[in-house]
Amino acid sequence: MQCRYCKYTCDSQNLLLRHCRLKHWHPGRRVPLLCLYSECVCAFNTPGALKTHLHRVHTNSDKSTVQATFNCDLCDYQNVCTEKIFIRHLCTHLKRHETVQCPFLQCNFKTNVYVTFHSHKYKHHQKHTINDYRSSVVTVNRTDSDNWSDSASECFEDTSDIDIHAEATDVDKILEKKLASLFLCMQTELGVSRSATQLIFQSLNEILFLSKPSTEKVIRDILCHHNCEVDQSLITEITEAVHRTNPLYTTTDKGTLSTDHKRKVYYKQNFDVVEPIEFVFSRQKKKTFVYVPILAVLKRFLGCSEIVQNTFSNATTYDFYASCFDGQHFKEHPLLCDENVAIALGLYIDDFEVANPLGTSRKKHKITAVYWVILNWPSKFRANLHTIQLALLGKSSDVREFGYDMFFEPLLKDVQTLEREGLYVDQFGENIKGTVVTVSADNLGAHGLAGFQESFHVEKFCRFCLASIKDIQTTDVSKGVFPLRNIEQHNQFIEDLKANPTLTNVQGVKRECVLQTHLACFHPVTGFPPDALHDLFEGIVPFELSLCLQKLIADKFFTLDQLNGAIHSFPYCFSDKVNRPQKIPKTFFSKKTIGGNGHENWTLIRLIPFMIGRIIPETERAWQLLMDLKDIVELVVSPKFSEDSLCYLEAKISDHRNLFREVFPNEKLKPKHHFLEHYPSLIRRFGPCVELWTMRFEAKHSFFKRVVHNVHNFKNILLTLSTQHQLMVAHILQSPSFFKQSVHVDKLKVVKVSSLERRVKTAVEKKYAHLNTVSLASNAVLHGTSYSKGMMVSVGHCGGLPEFAKIRCILLVDKEASFVLERFSCWYVEHLRTFKVEDLSYEDLIVTELKDLNDFYPLATYSIGRNLMVSLKHFLLH
Repeated sequence: MQCRYCKYTCDSQNLLLRHCRLKHWHPGRRVPLLCLYSECVCAFNTPGALKTHLHRVHTNSDKSTVQATFNCDLCDYQNVCTEKIFIRHLCTHLKRHETVQCPFLQCNFKTNVYVTFHSHKYKHHQKHTINDYRSSVVTVNRTDSDNWSDSASECFEDTSDIDIHAEATDVDKILEKKLASLFLCMQTELGVSRSATQLIFQSLNEILFLSKPSTEKVIRDILCHHNCEVDQSLITEITEAVHRTNPLYTTTDKGTLSTDHKRKVYYKQNFDVVEPIEFVFSRQKKKTFVYVPILAVLKRFLGCSEIVQNTFSNATTYDFYASCFDGQHFKEHPLLCDENVAIALGLYIDDFEVANPLGTSRKKHKITAVYWVILNWPSKFRANLHTIQLALLGKSSDVREFGYDMFFEPLLKDVQTLEREGLYVDQFGENIKGTVVTVSADNLGAHGLAGFQESFHVEKFCRFCLASIKDIQTTDVSKGVFPLRNIEQHNQFIEDLKANPTLTNVQGVKRECVLQTHLACFHPVTGFPPDALHDLFEGIVPFELSLCLQKLIADKFFTLDQLNGAIHSFPYCFSDKVNRPQKIPKTFFSKKTIGGNGHENWTLIRLIPFMIGRIIPETERAWQLLMDLKDIVELVVSPKFSEDSLCYLEAKISDHRNLFREVFPNEKLKPKHHFLEHYPSLIRRFGPCVELWTMRFEAKHSFFKRVVHNVHNFKNILLTLSTQHQLMVAHILQSPSFFKQSVHVDKLKVVKVSSLERRVKTAVEKKYAHLNTVSLASNAVLHGTSYSKGMMVSVGHCGGLPEFAKIRCILLVDKEASFVLERFSCWYVEHLRTFKVEDLSYEDLIVTELKDLNDFYPLATYSIGRNLMVSLKHFLLH
């Protein structure tokens, strides 16, 4: 047997399990521990869960020369499994008080009592082999082994006396590192403060000290039991030796982990820690900021073959816009075009509060953060927060005072080196160049860094075109009246500013972008993509919801209390439970916004048709406006676009604009409405909006807020936050896999195809005719998305409409997941912009792979009256 993480081999399951526990499992690890057997896709968060799985599923894998098919006398059960699984099946009959006959040869015992059956088996059939079963119960195929036992103690016997050859390392050092990893996890992942950690170490030290007398007594008793008369000095020496070999010895005064300083030194020497560097804004004012060297972090990443493999595997498509690399800006980028392989970096800048935003320290500790991510990684990996790296942290007031030039200087020097010289990658045997391609930010942050005016009520407020604020009320972007900004034009504006220092701005440009000044391959006109989170979910959606709901309440279709009652009592399912919207405040009339965060507003606009749609007349214009907005949201967040769908989005936005002006003639369009009108052309430039939006970057703030909450100390807070972050990254890098595996299953059941339910059996045989056994699961995580039995997915089309199917179970074949689906017929309900699905009891089920679904996102069905309804998350491209 060979380890799935390294080249270690052995001939025992127990040895391999112990090896993985020592070498590849670390407390608090984010990447699950894979099953020892390469043909199994299960993964587990703890060694105990893995051990249980091995006992249940792979009990005889070390003795894989025997395979047994068990048959039940009372039902159609027929399964290739272990004896324990078969006995568990018999117990289901006993729990229903059905009479079960003993399955062993020459035994006529029968009972319908659960306890009596187990008592009989223990007394009369404790030691048995596979040959002791009746032939009608079990069929065995063997090659060289005639004996088989399902004893748990045999499978997981004590291996403490087995020499694992120390895995070419010192086991004591491994245990010491695992203990250090535990406390590093406590400090970075679990939020245990340094003082609390030190208290734990002191308590462990005291426990170890108090255990010495009992250890000495045990040694003395053992020697006496074996009639060994030795001096007390020898017993004391043995006790001291045993004491020093205890992993907790590192917590003593002489140990390497006894103090906070020693632990920091140990982490730096034994973990891949890239330390942040403190830079000075002003020595007199004691103003500083911190920078985490981006080249050093990239070197760590590009030294890992798994990361390199996922960094340079992107390929552009020409029929669809499915990633940022399909956008025109990426295809025409000078560095990405000239180099066969290049590193594309995406930056993110934002201000966030680490103190209570409503307290007395509001804005006092407001921080400007700059994160970065490798855009070459597929979006399914970039969604994991640990893939988003820290670059810069500074007090927001200091950044405003001293400017972006000084703040970004150390970062841009490293990126200049990456542009000109590159980094050496062993796998390619050459230097790989890279640069910053895009900067994600909210509109205020993007305008501030790009050098545009930071007010959206000025004459030239748009960073995409030269529209005037007064013209957006009467003119649509699709008419082509507003000239788009371009590189040559922008450069001329900068020259005009330099030539005439008295000018505050030229066509909305007030200064040169610091990235443009230092980087050869970056320009603000092409480097700042739109952000759907702030434009839609925290801008247009809460604004228009407030207007439409106010009108519907005024027309007495419902009251605010009735609406809030519907929101509160709605039976949210799956991920909708996590993102359930909050009650709408009474002040939404005056504030013209319902508030809420992006996730909550997204859920509300998607599910509000189920809450109040039935009581709204189809002719109500405010409702039609709201449903048009729902369509636009589904289109904008789509992970894949074609030219046809982009034209459809453009038409939808234009129609929605006209309807808004008709329904609310006294309301002005917001600048974000104008930004939304640019989205079709911006998607052609940058790819799908969700590839570069700020949704996941903003979630990164939670780590730093949690650190501040745990340390209770604002002294040199920037260095504290950055150090904790880098320790967290070092902890993650020690895992055998940096990315989450594509398939993650906790519980797996191996069954014979012939024993499956008739409809499932027919579907499986049609898809996988060569298989005799299959692996079934009720739940699975595929590429970070959870799928469960009962969820609805979209697969196939009929008459221009997508078709839907419910997950019956999940198949695992050759480490790939497929779904056994029960098909539903559907009708599109125009009034609700949702689908009504109906189970017409199709005779045949279908088996579909993940790649064949119309959309990867699983949906929930909701019962509205007597109808079963489904609301899409994304627009379905077909």
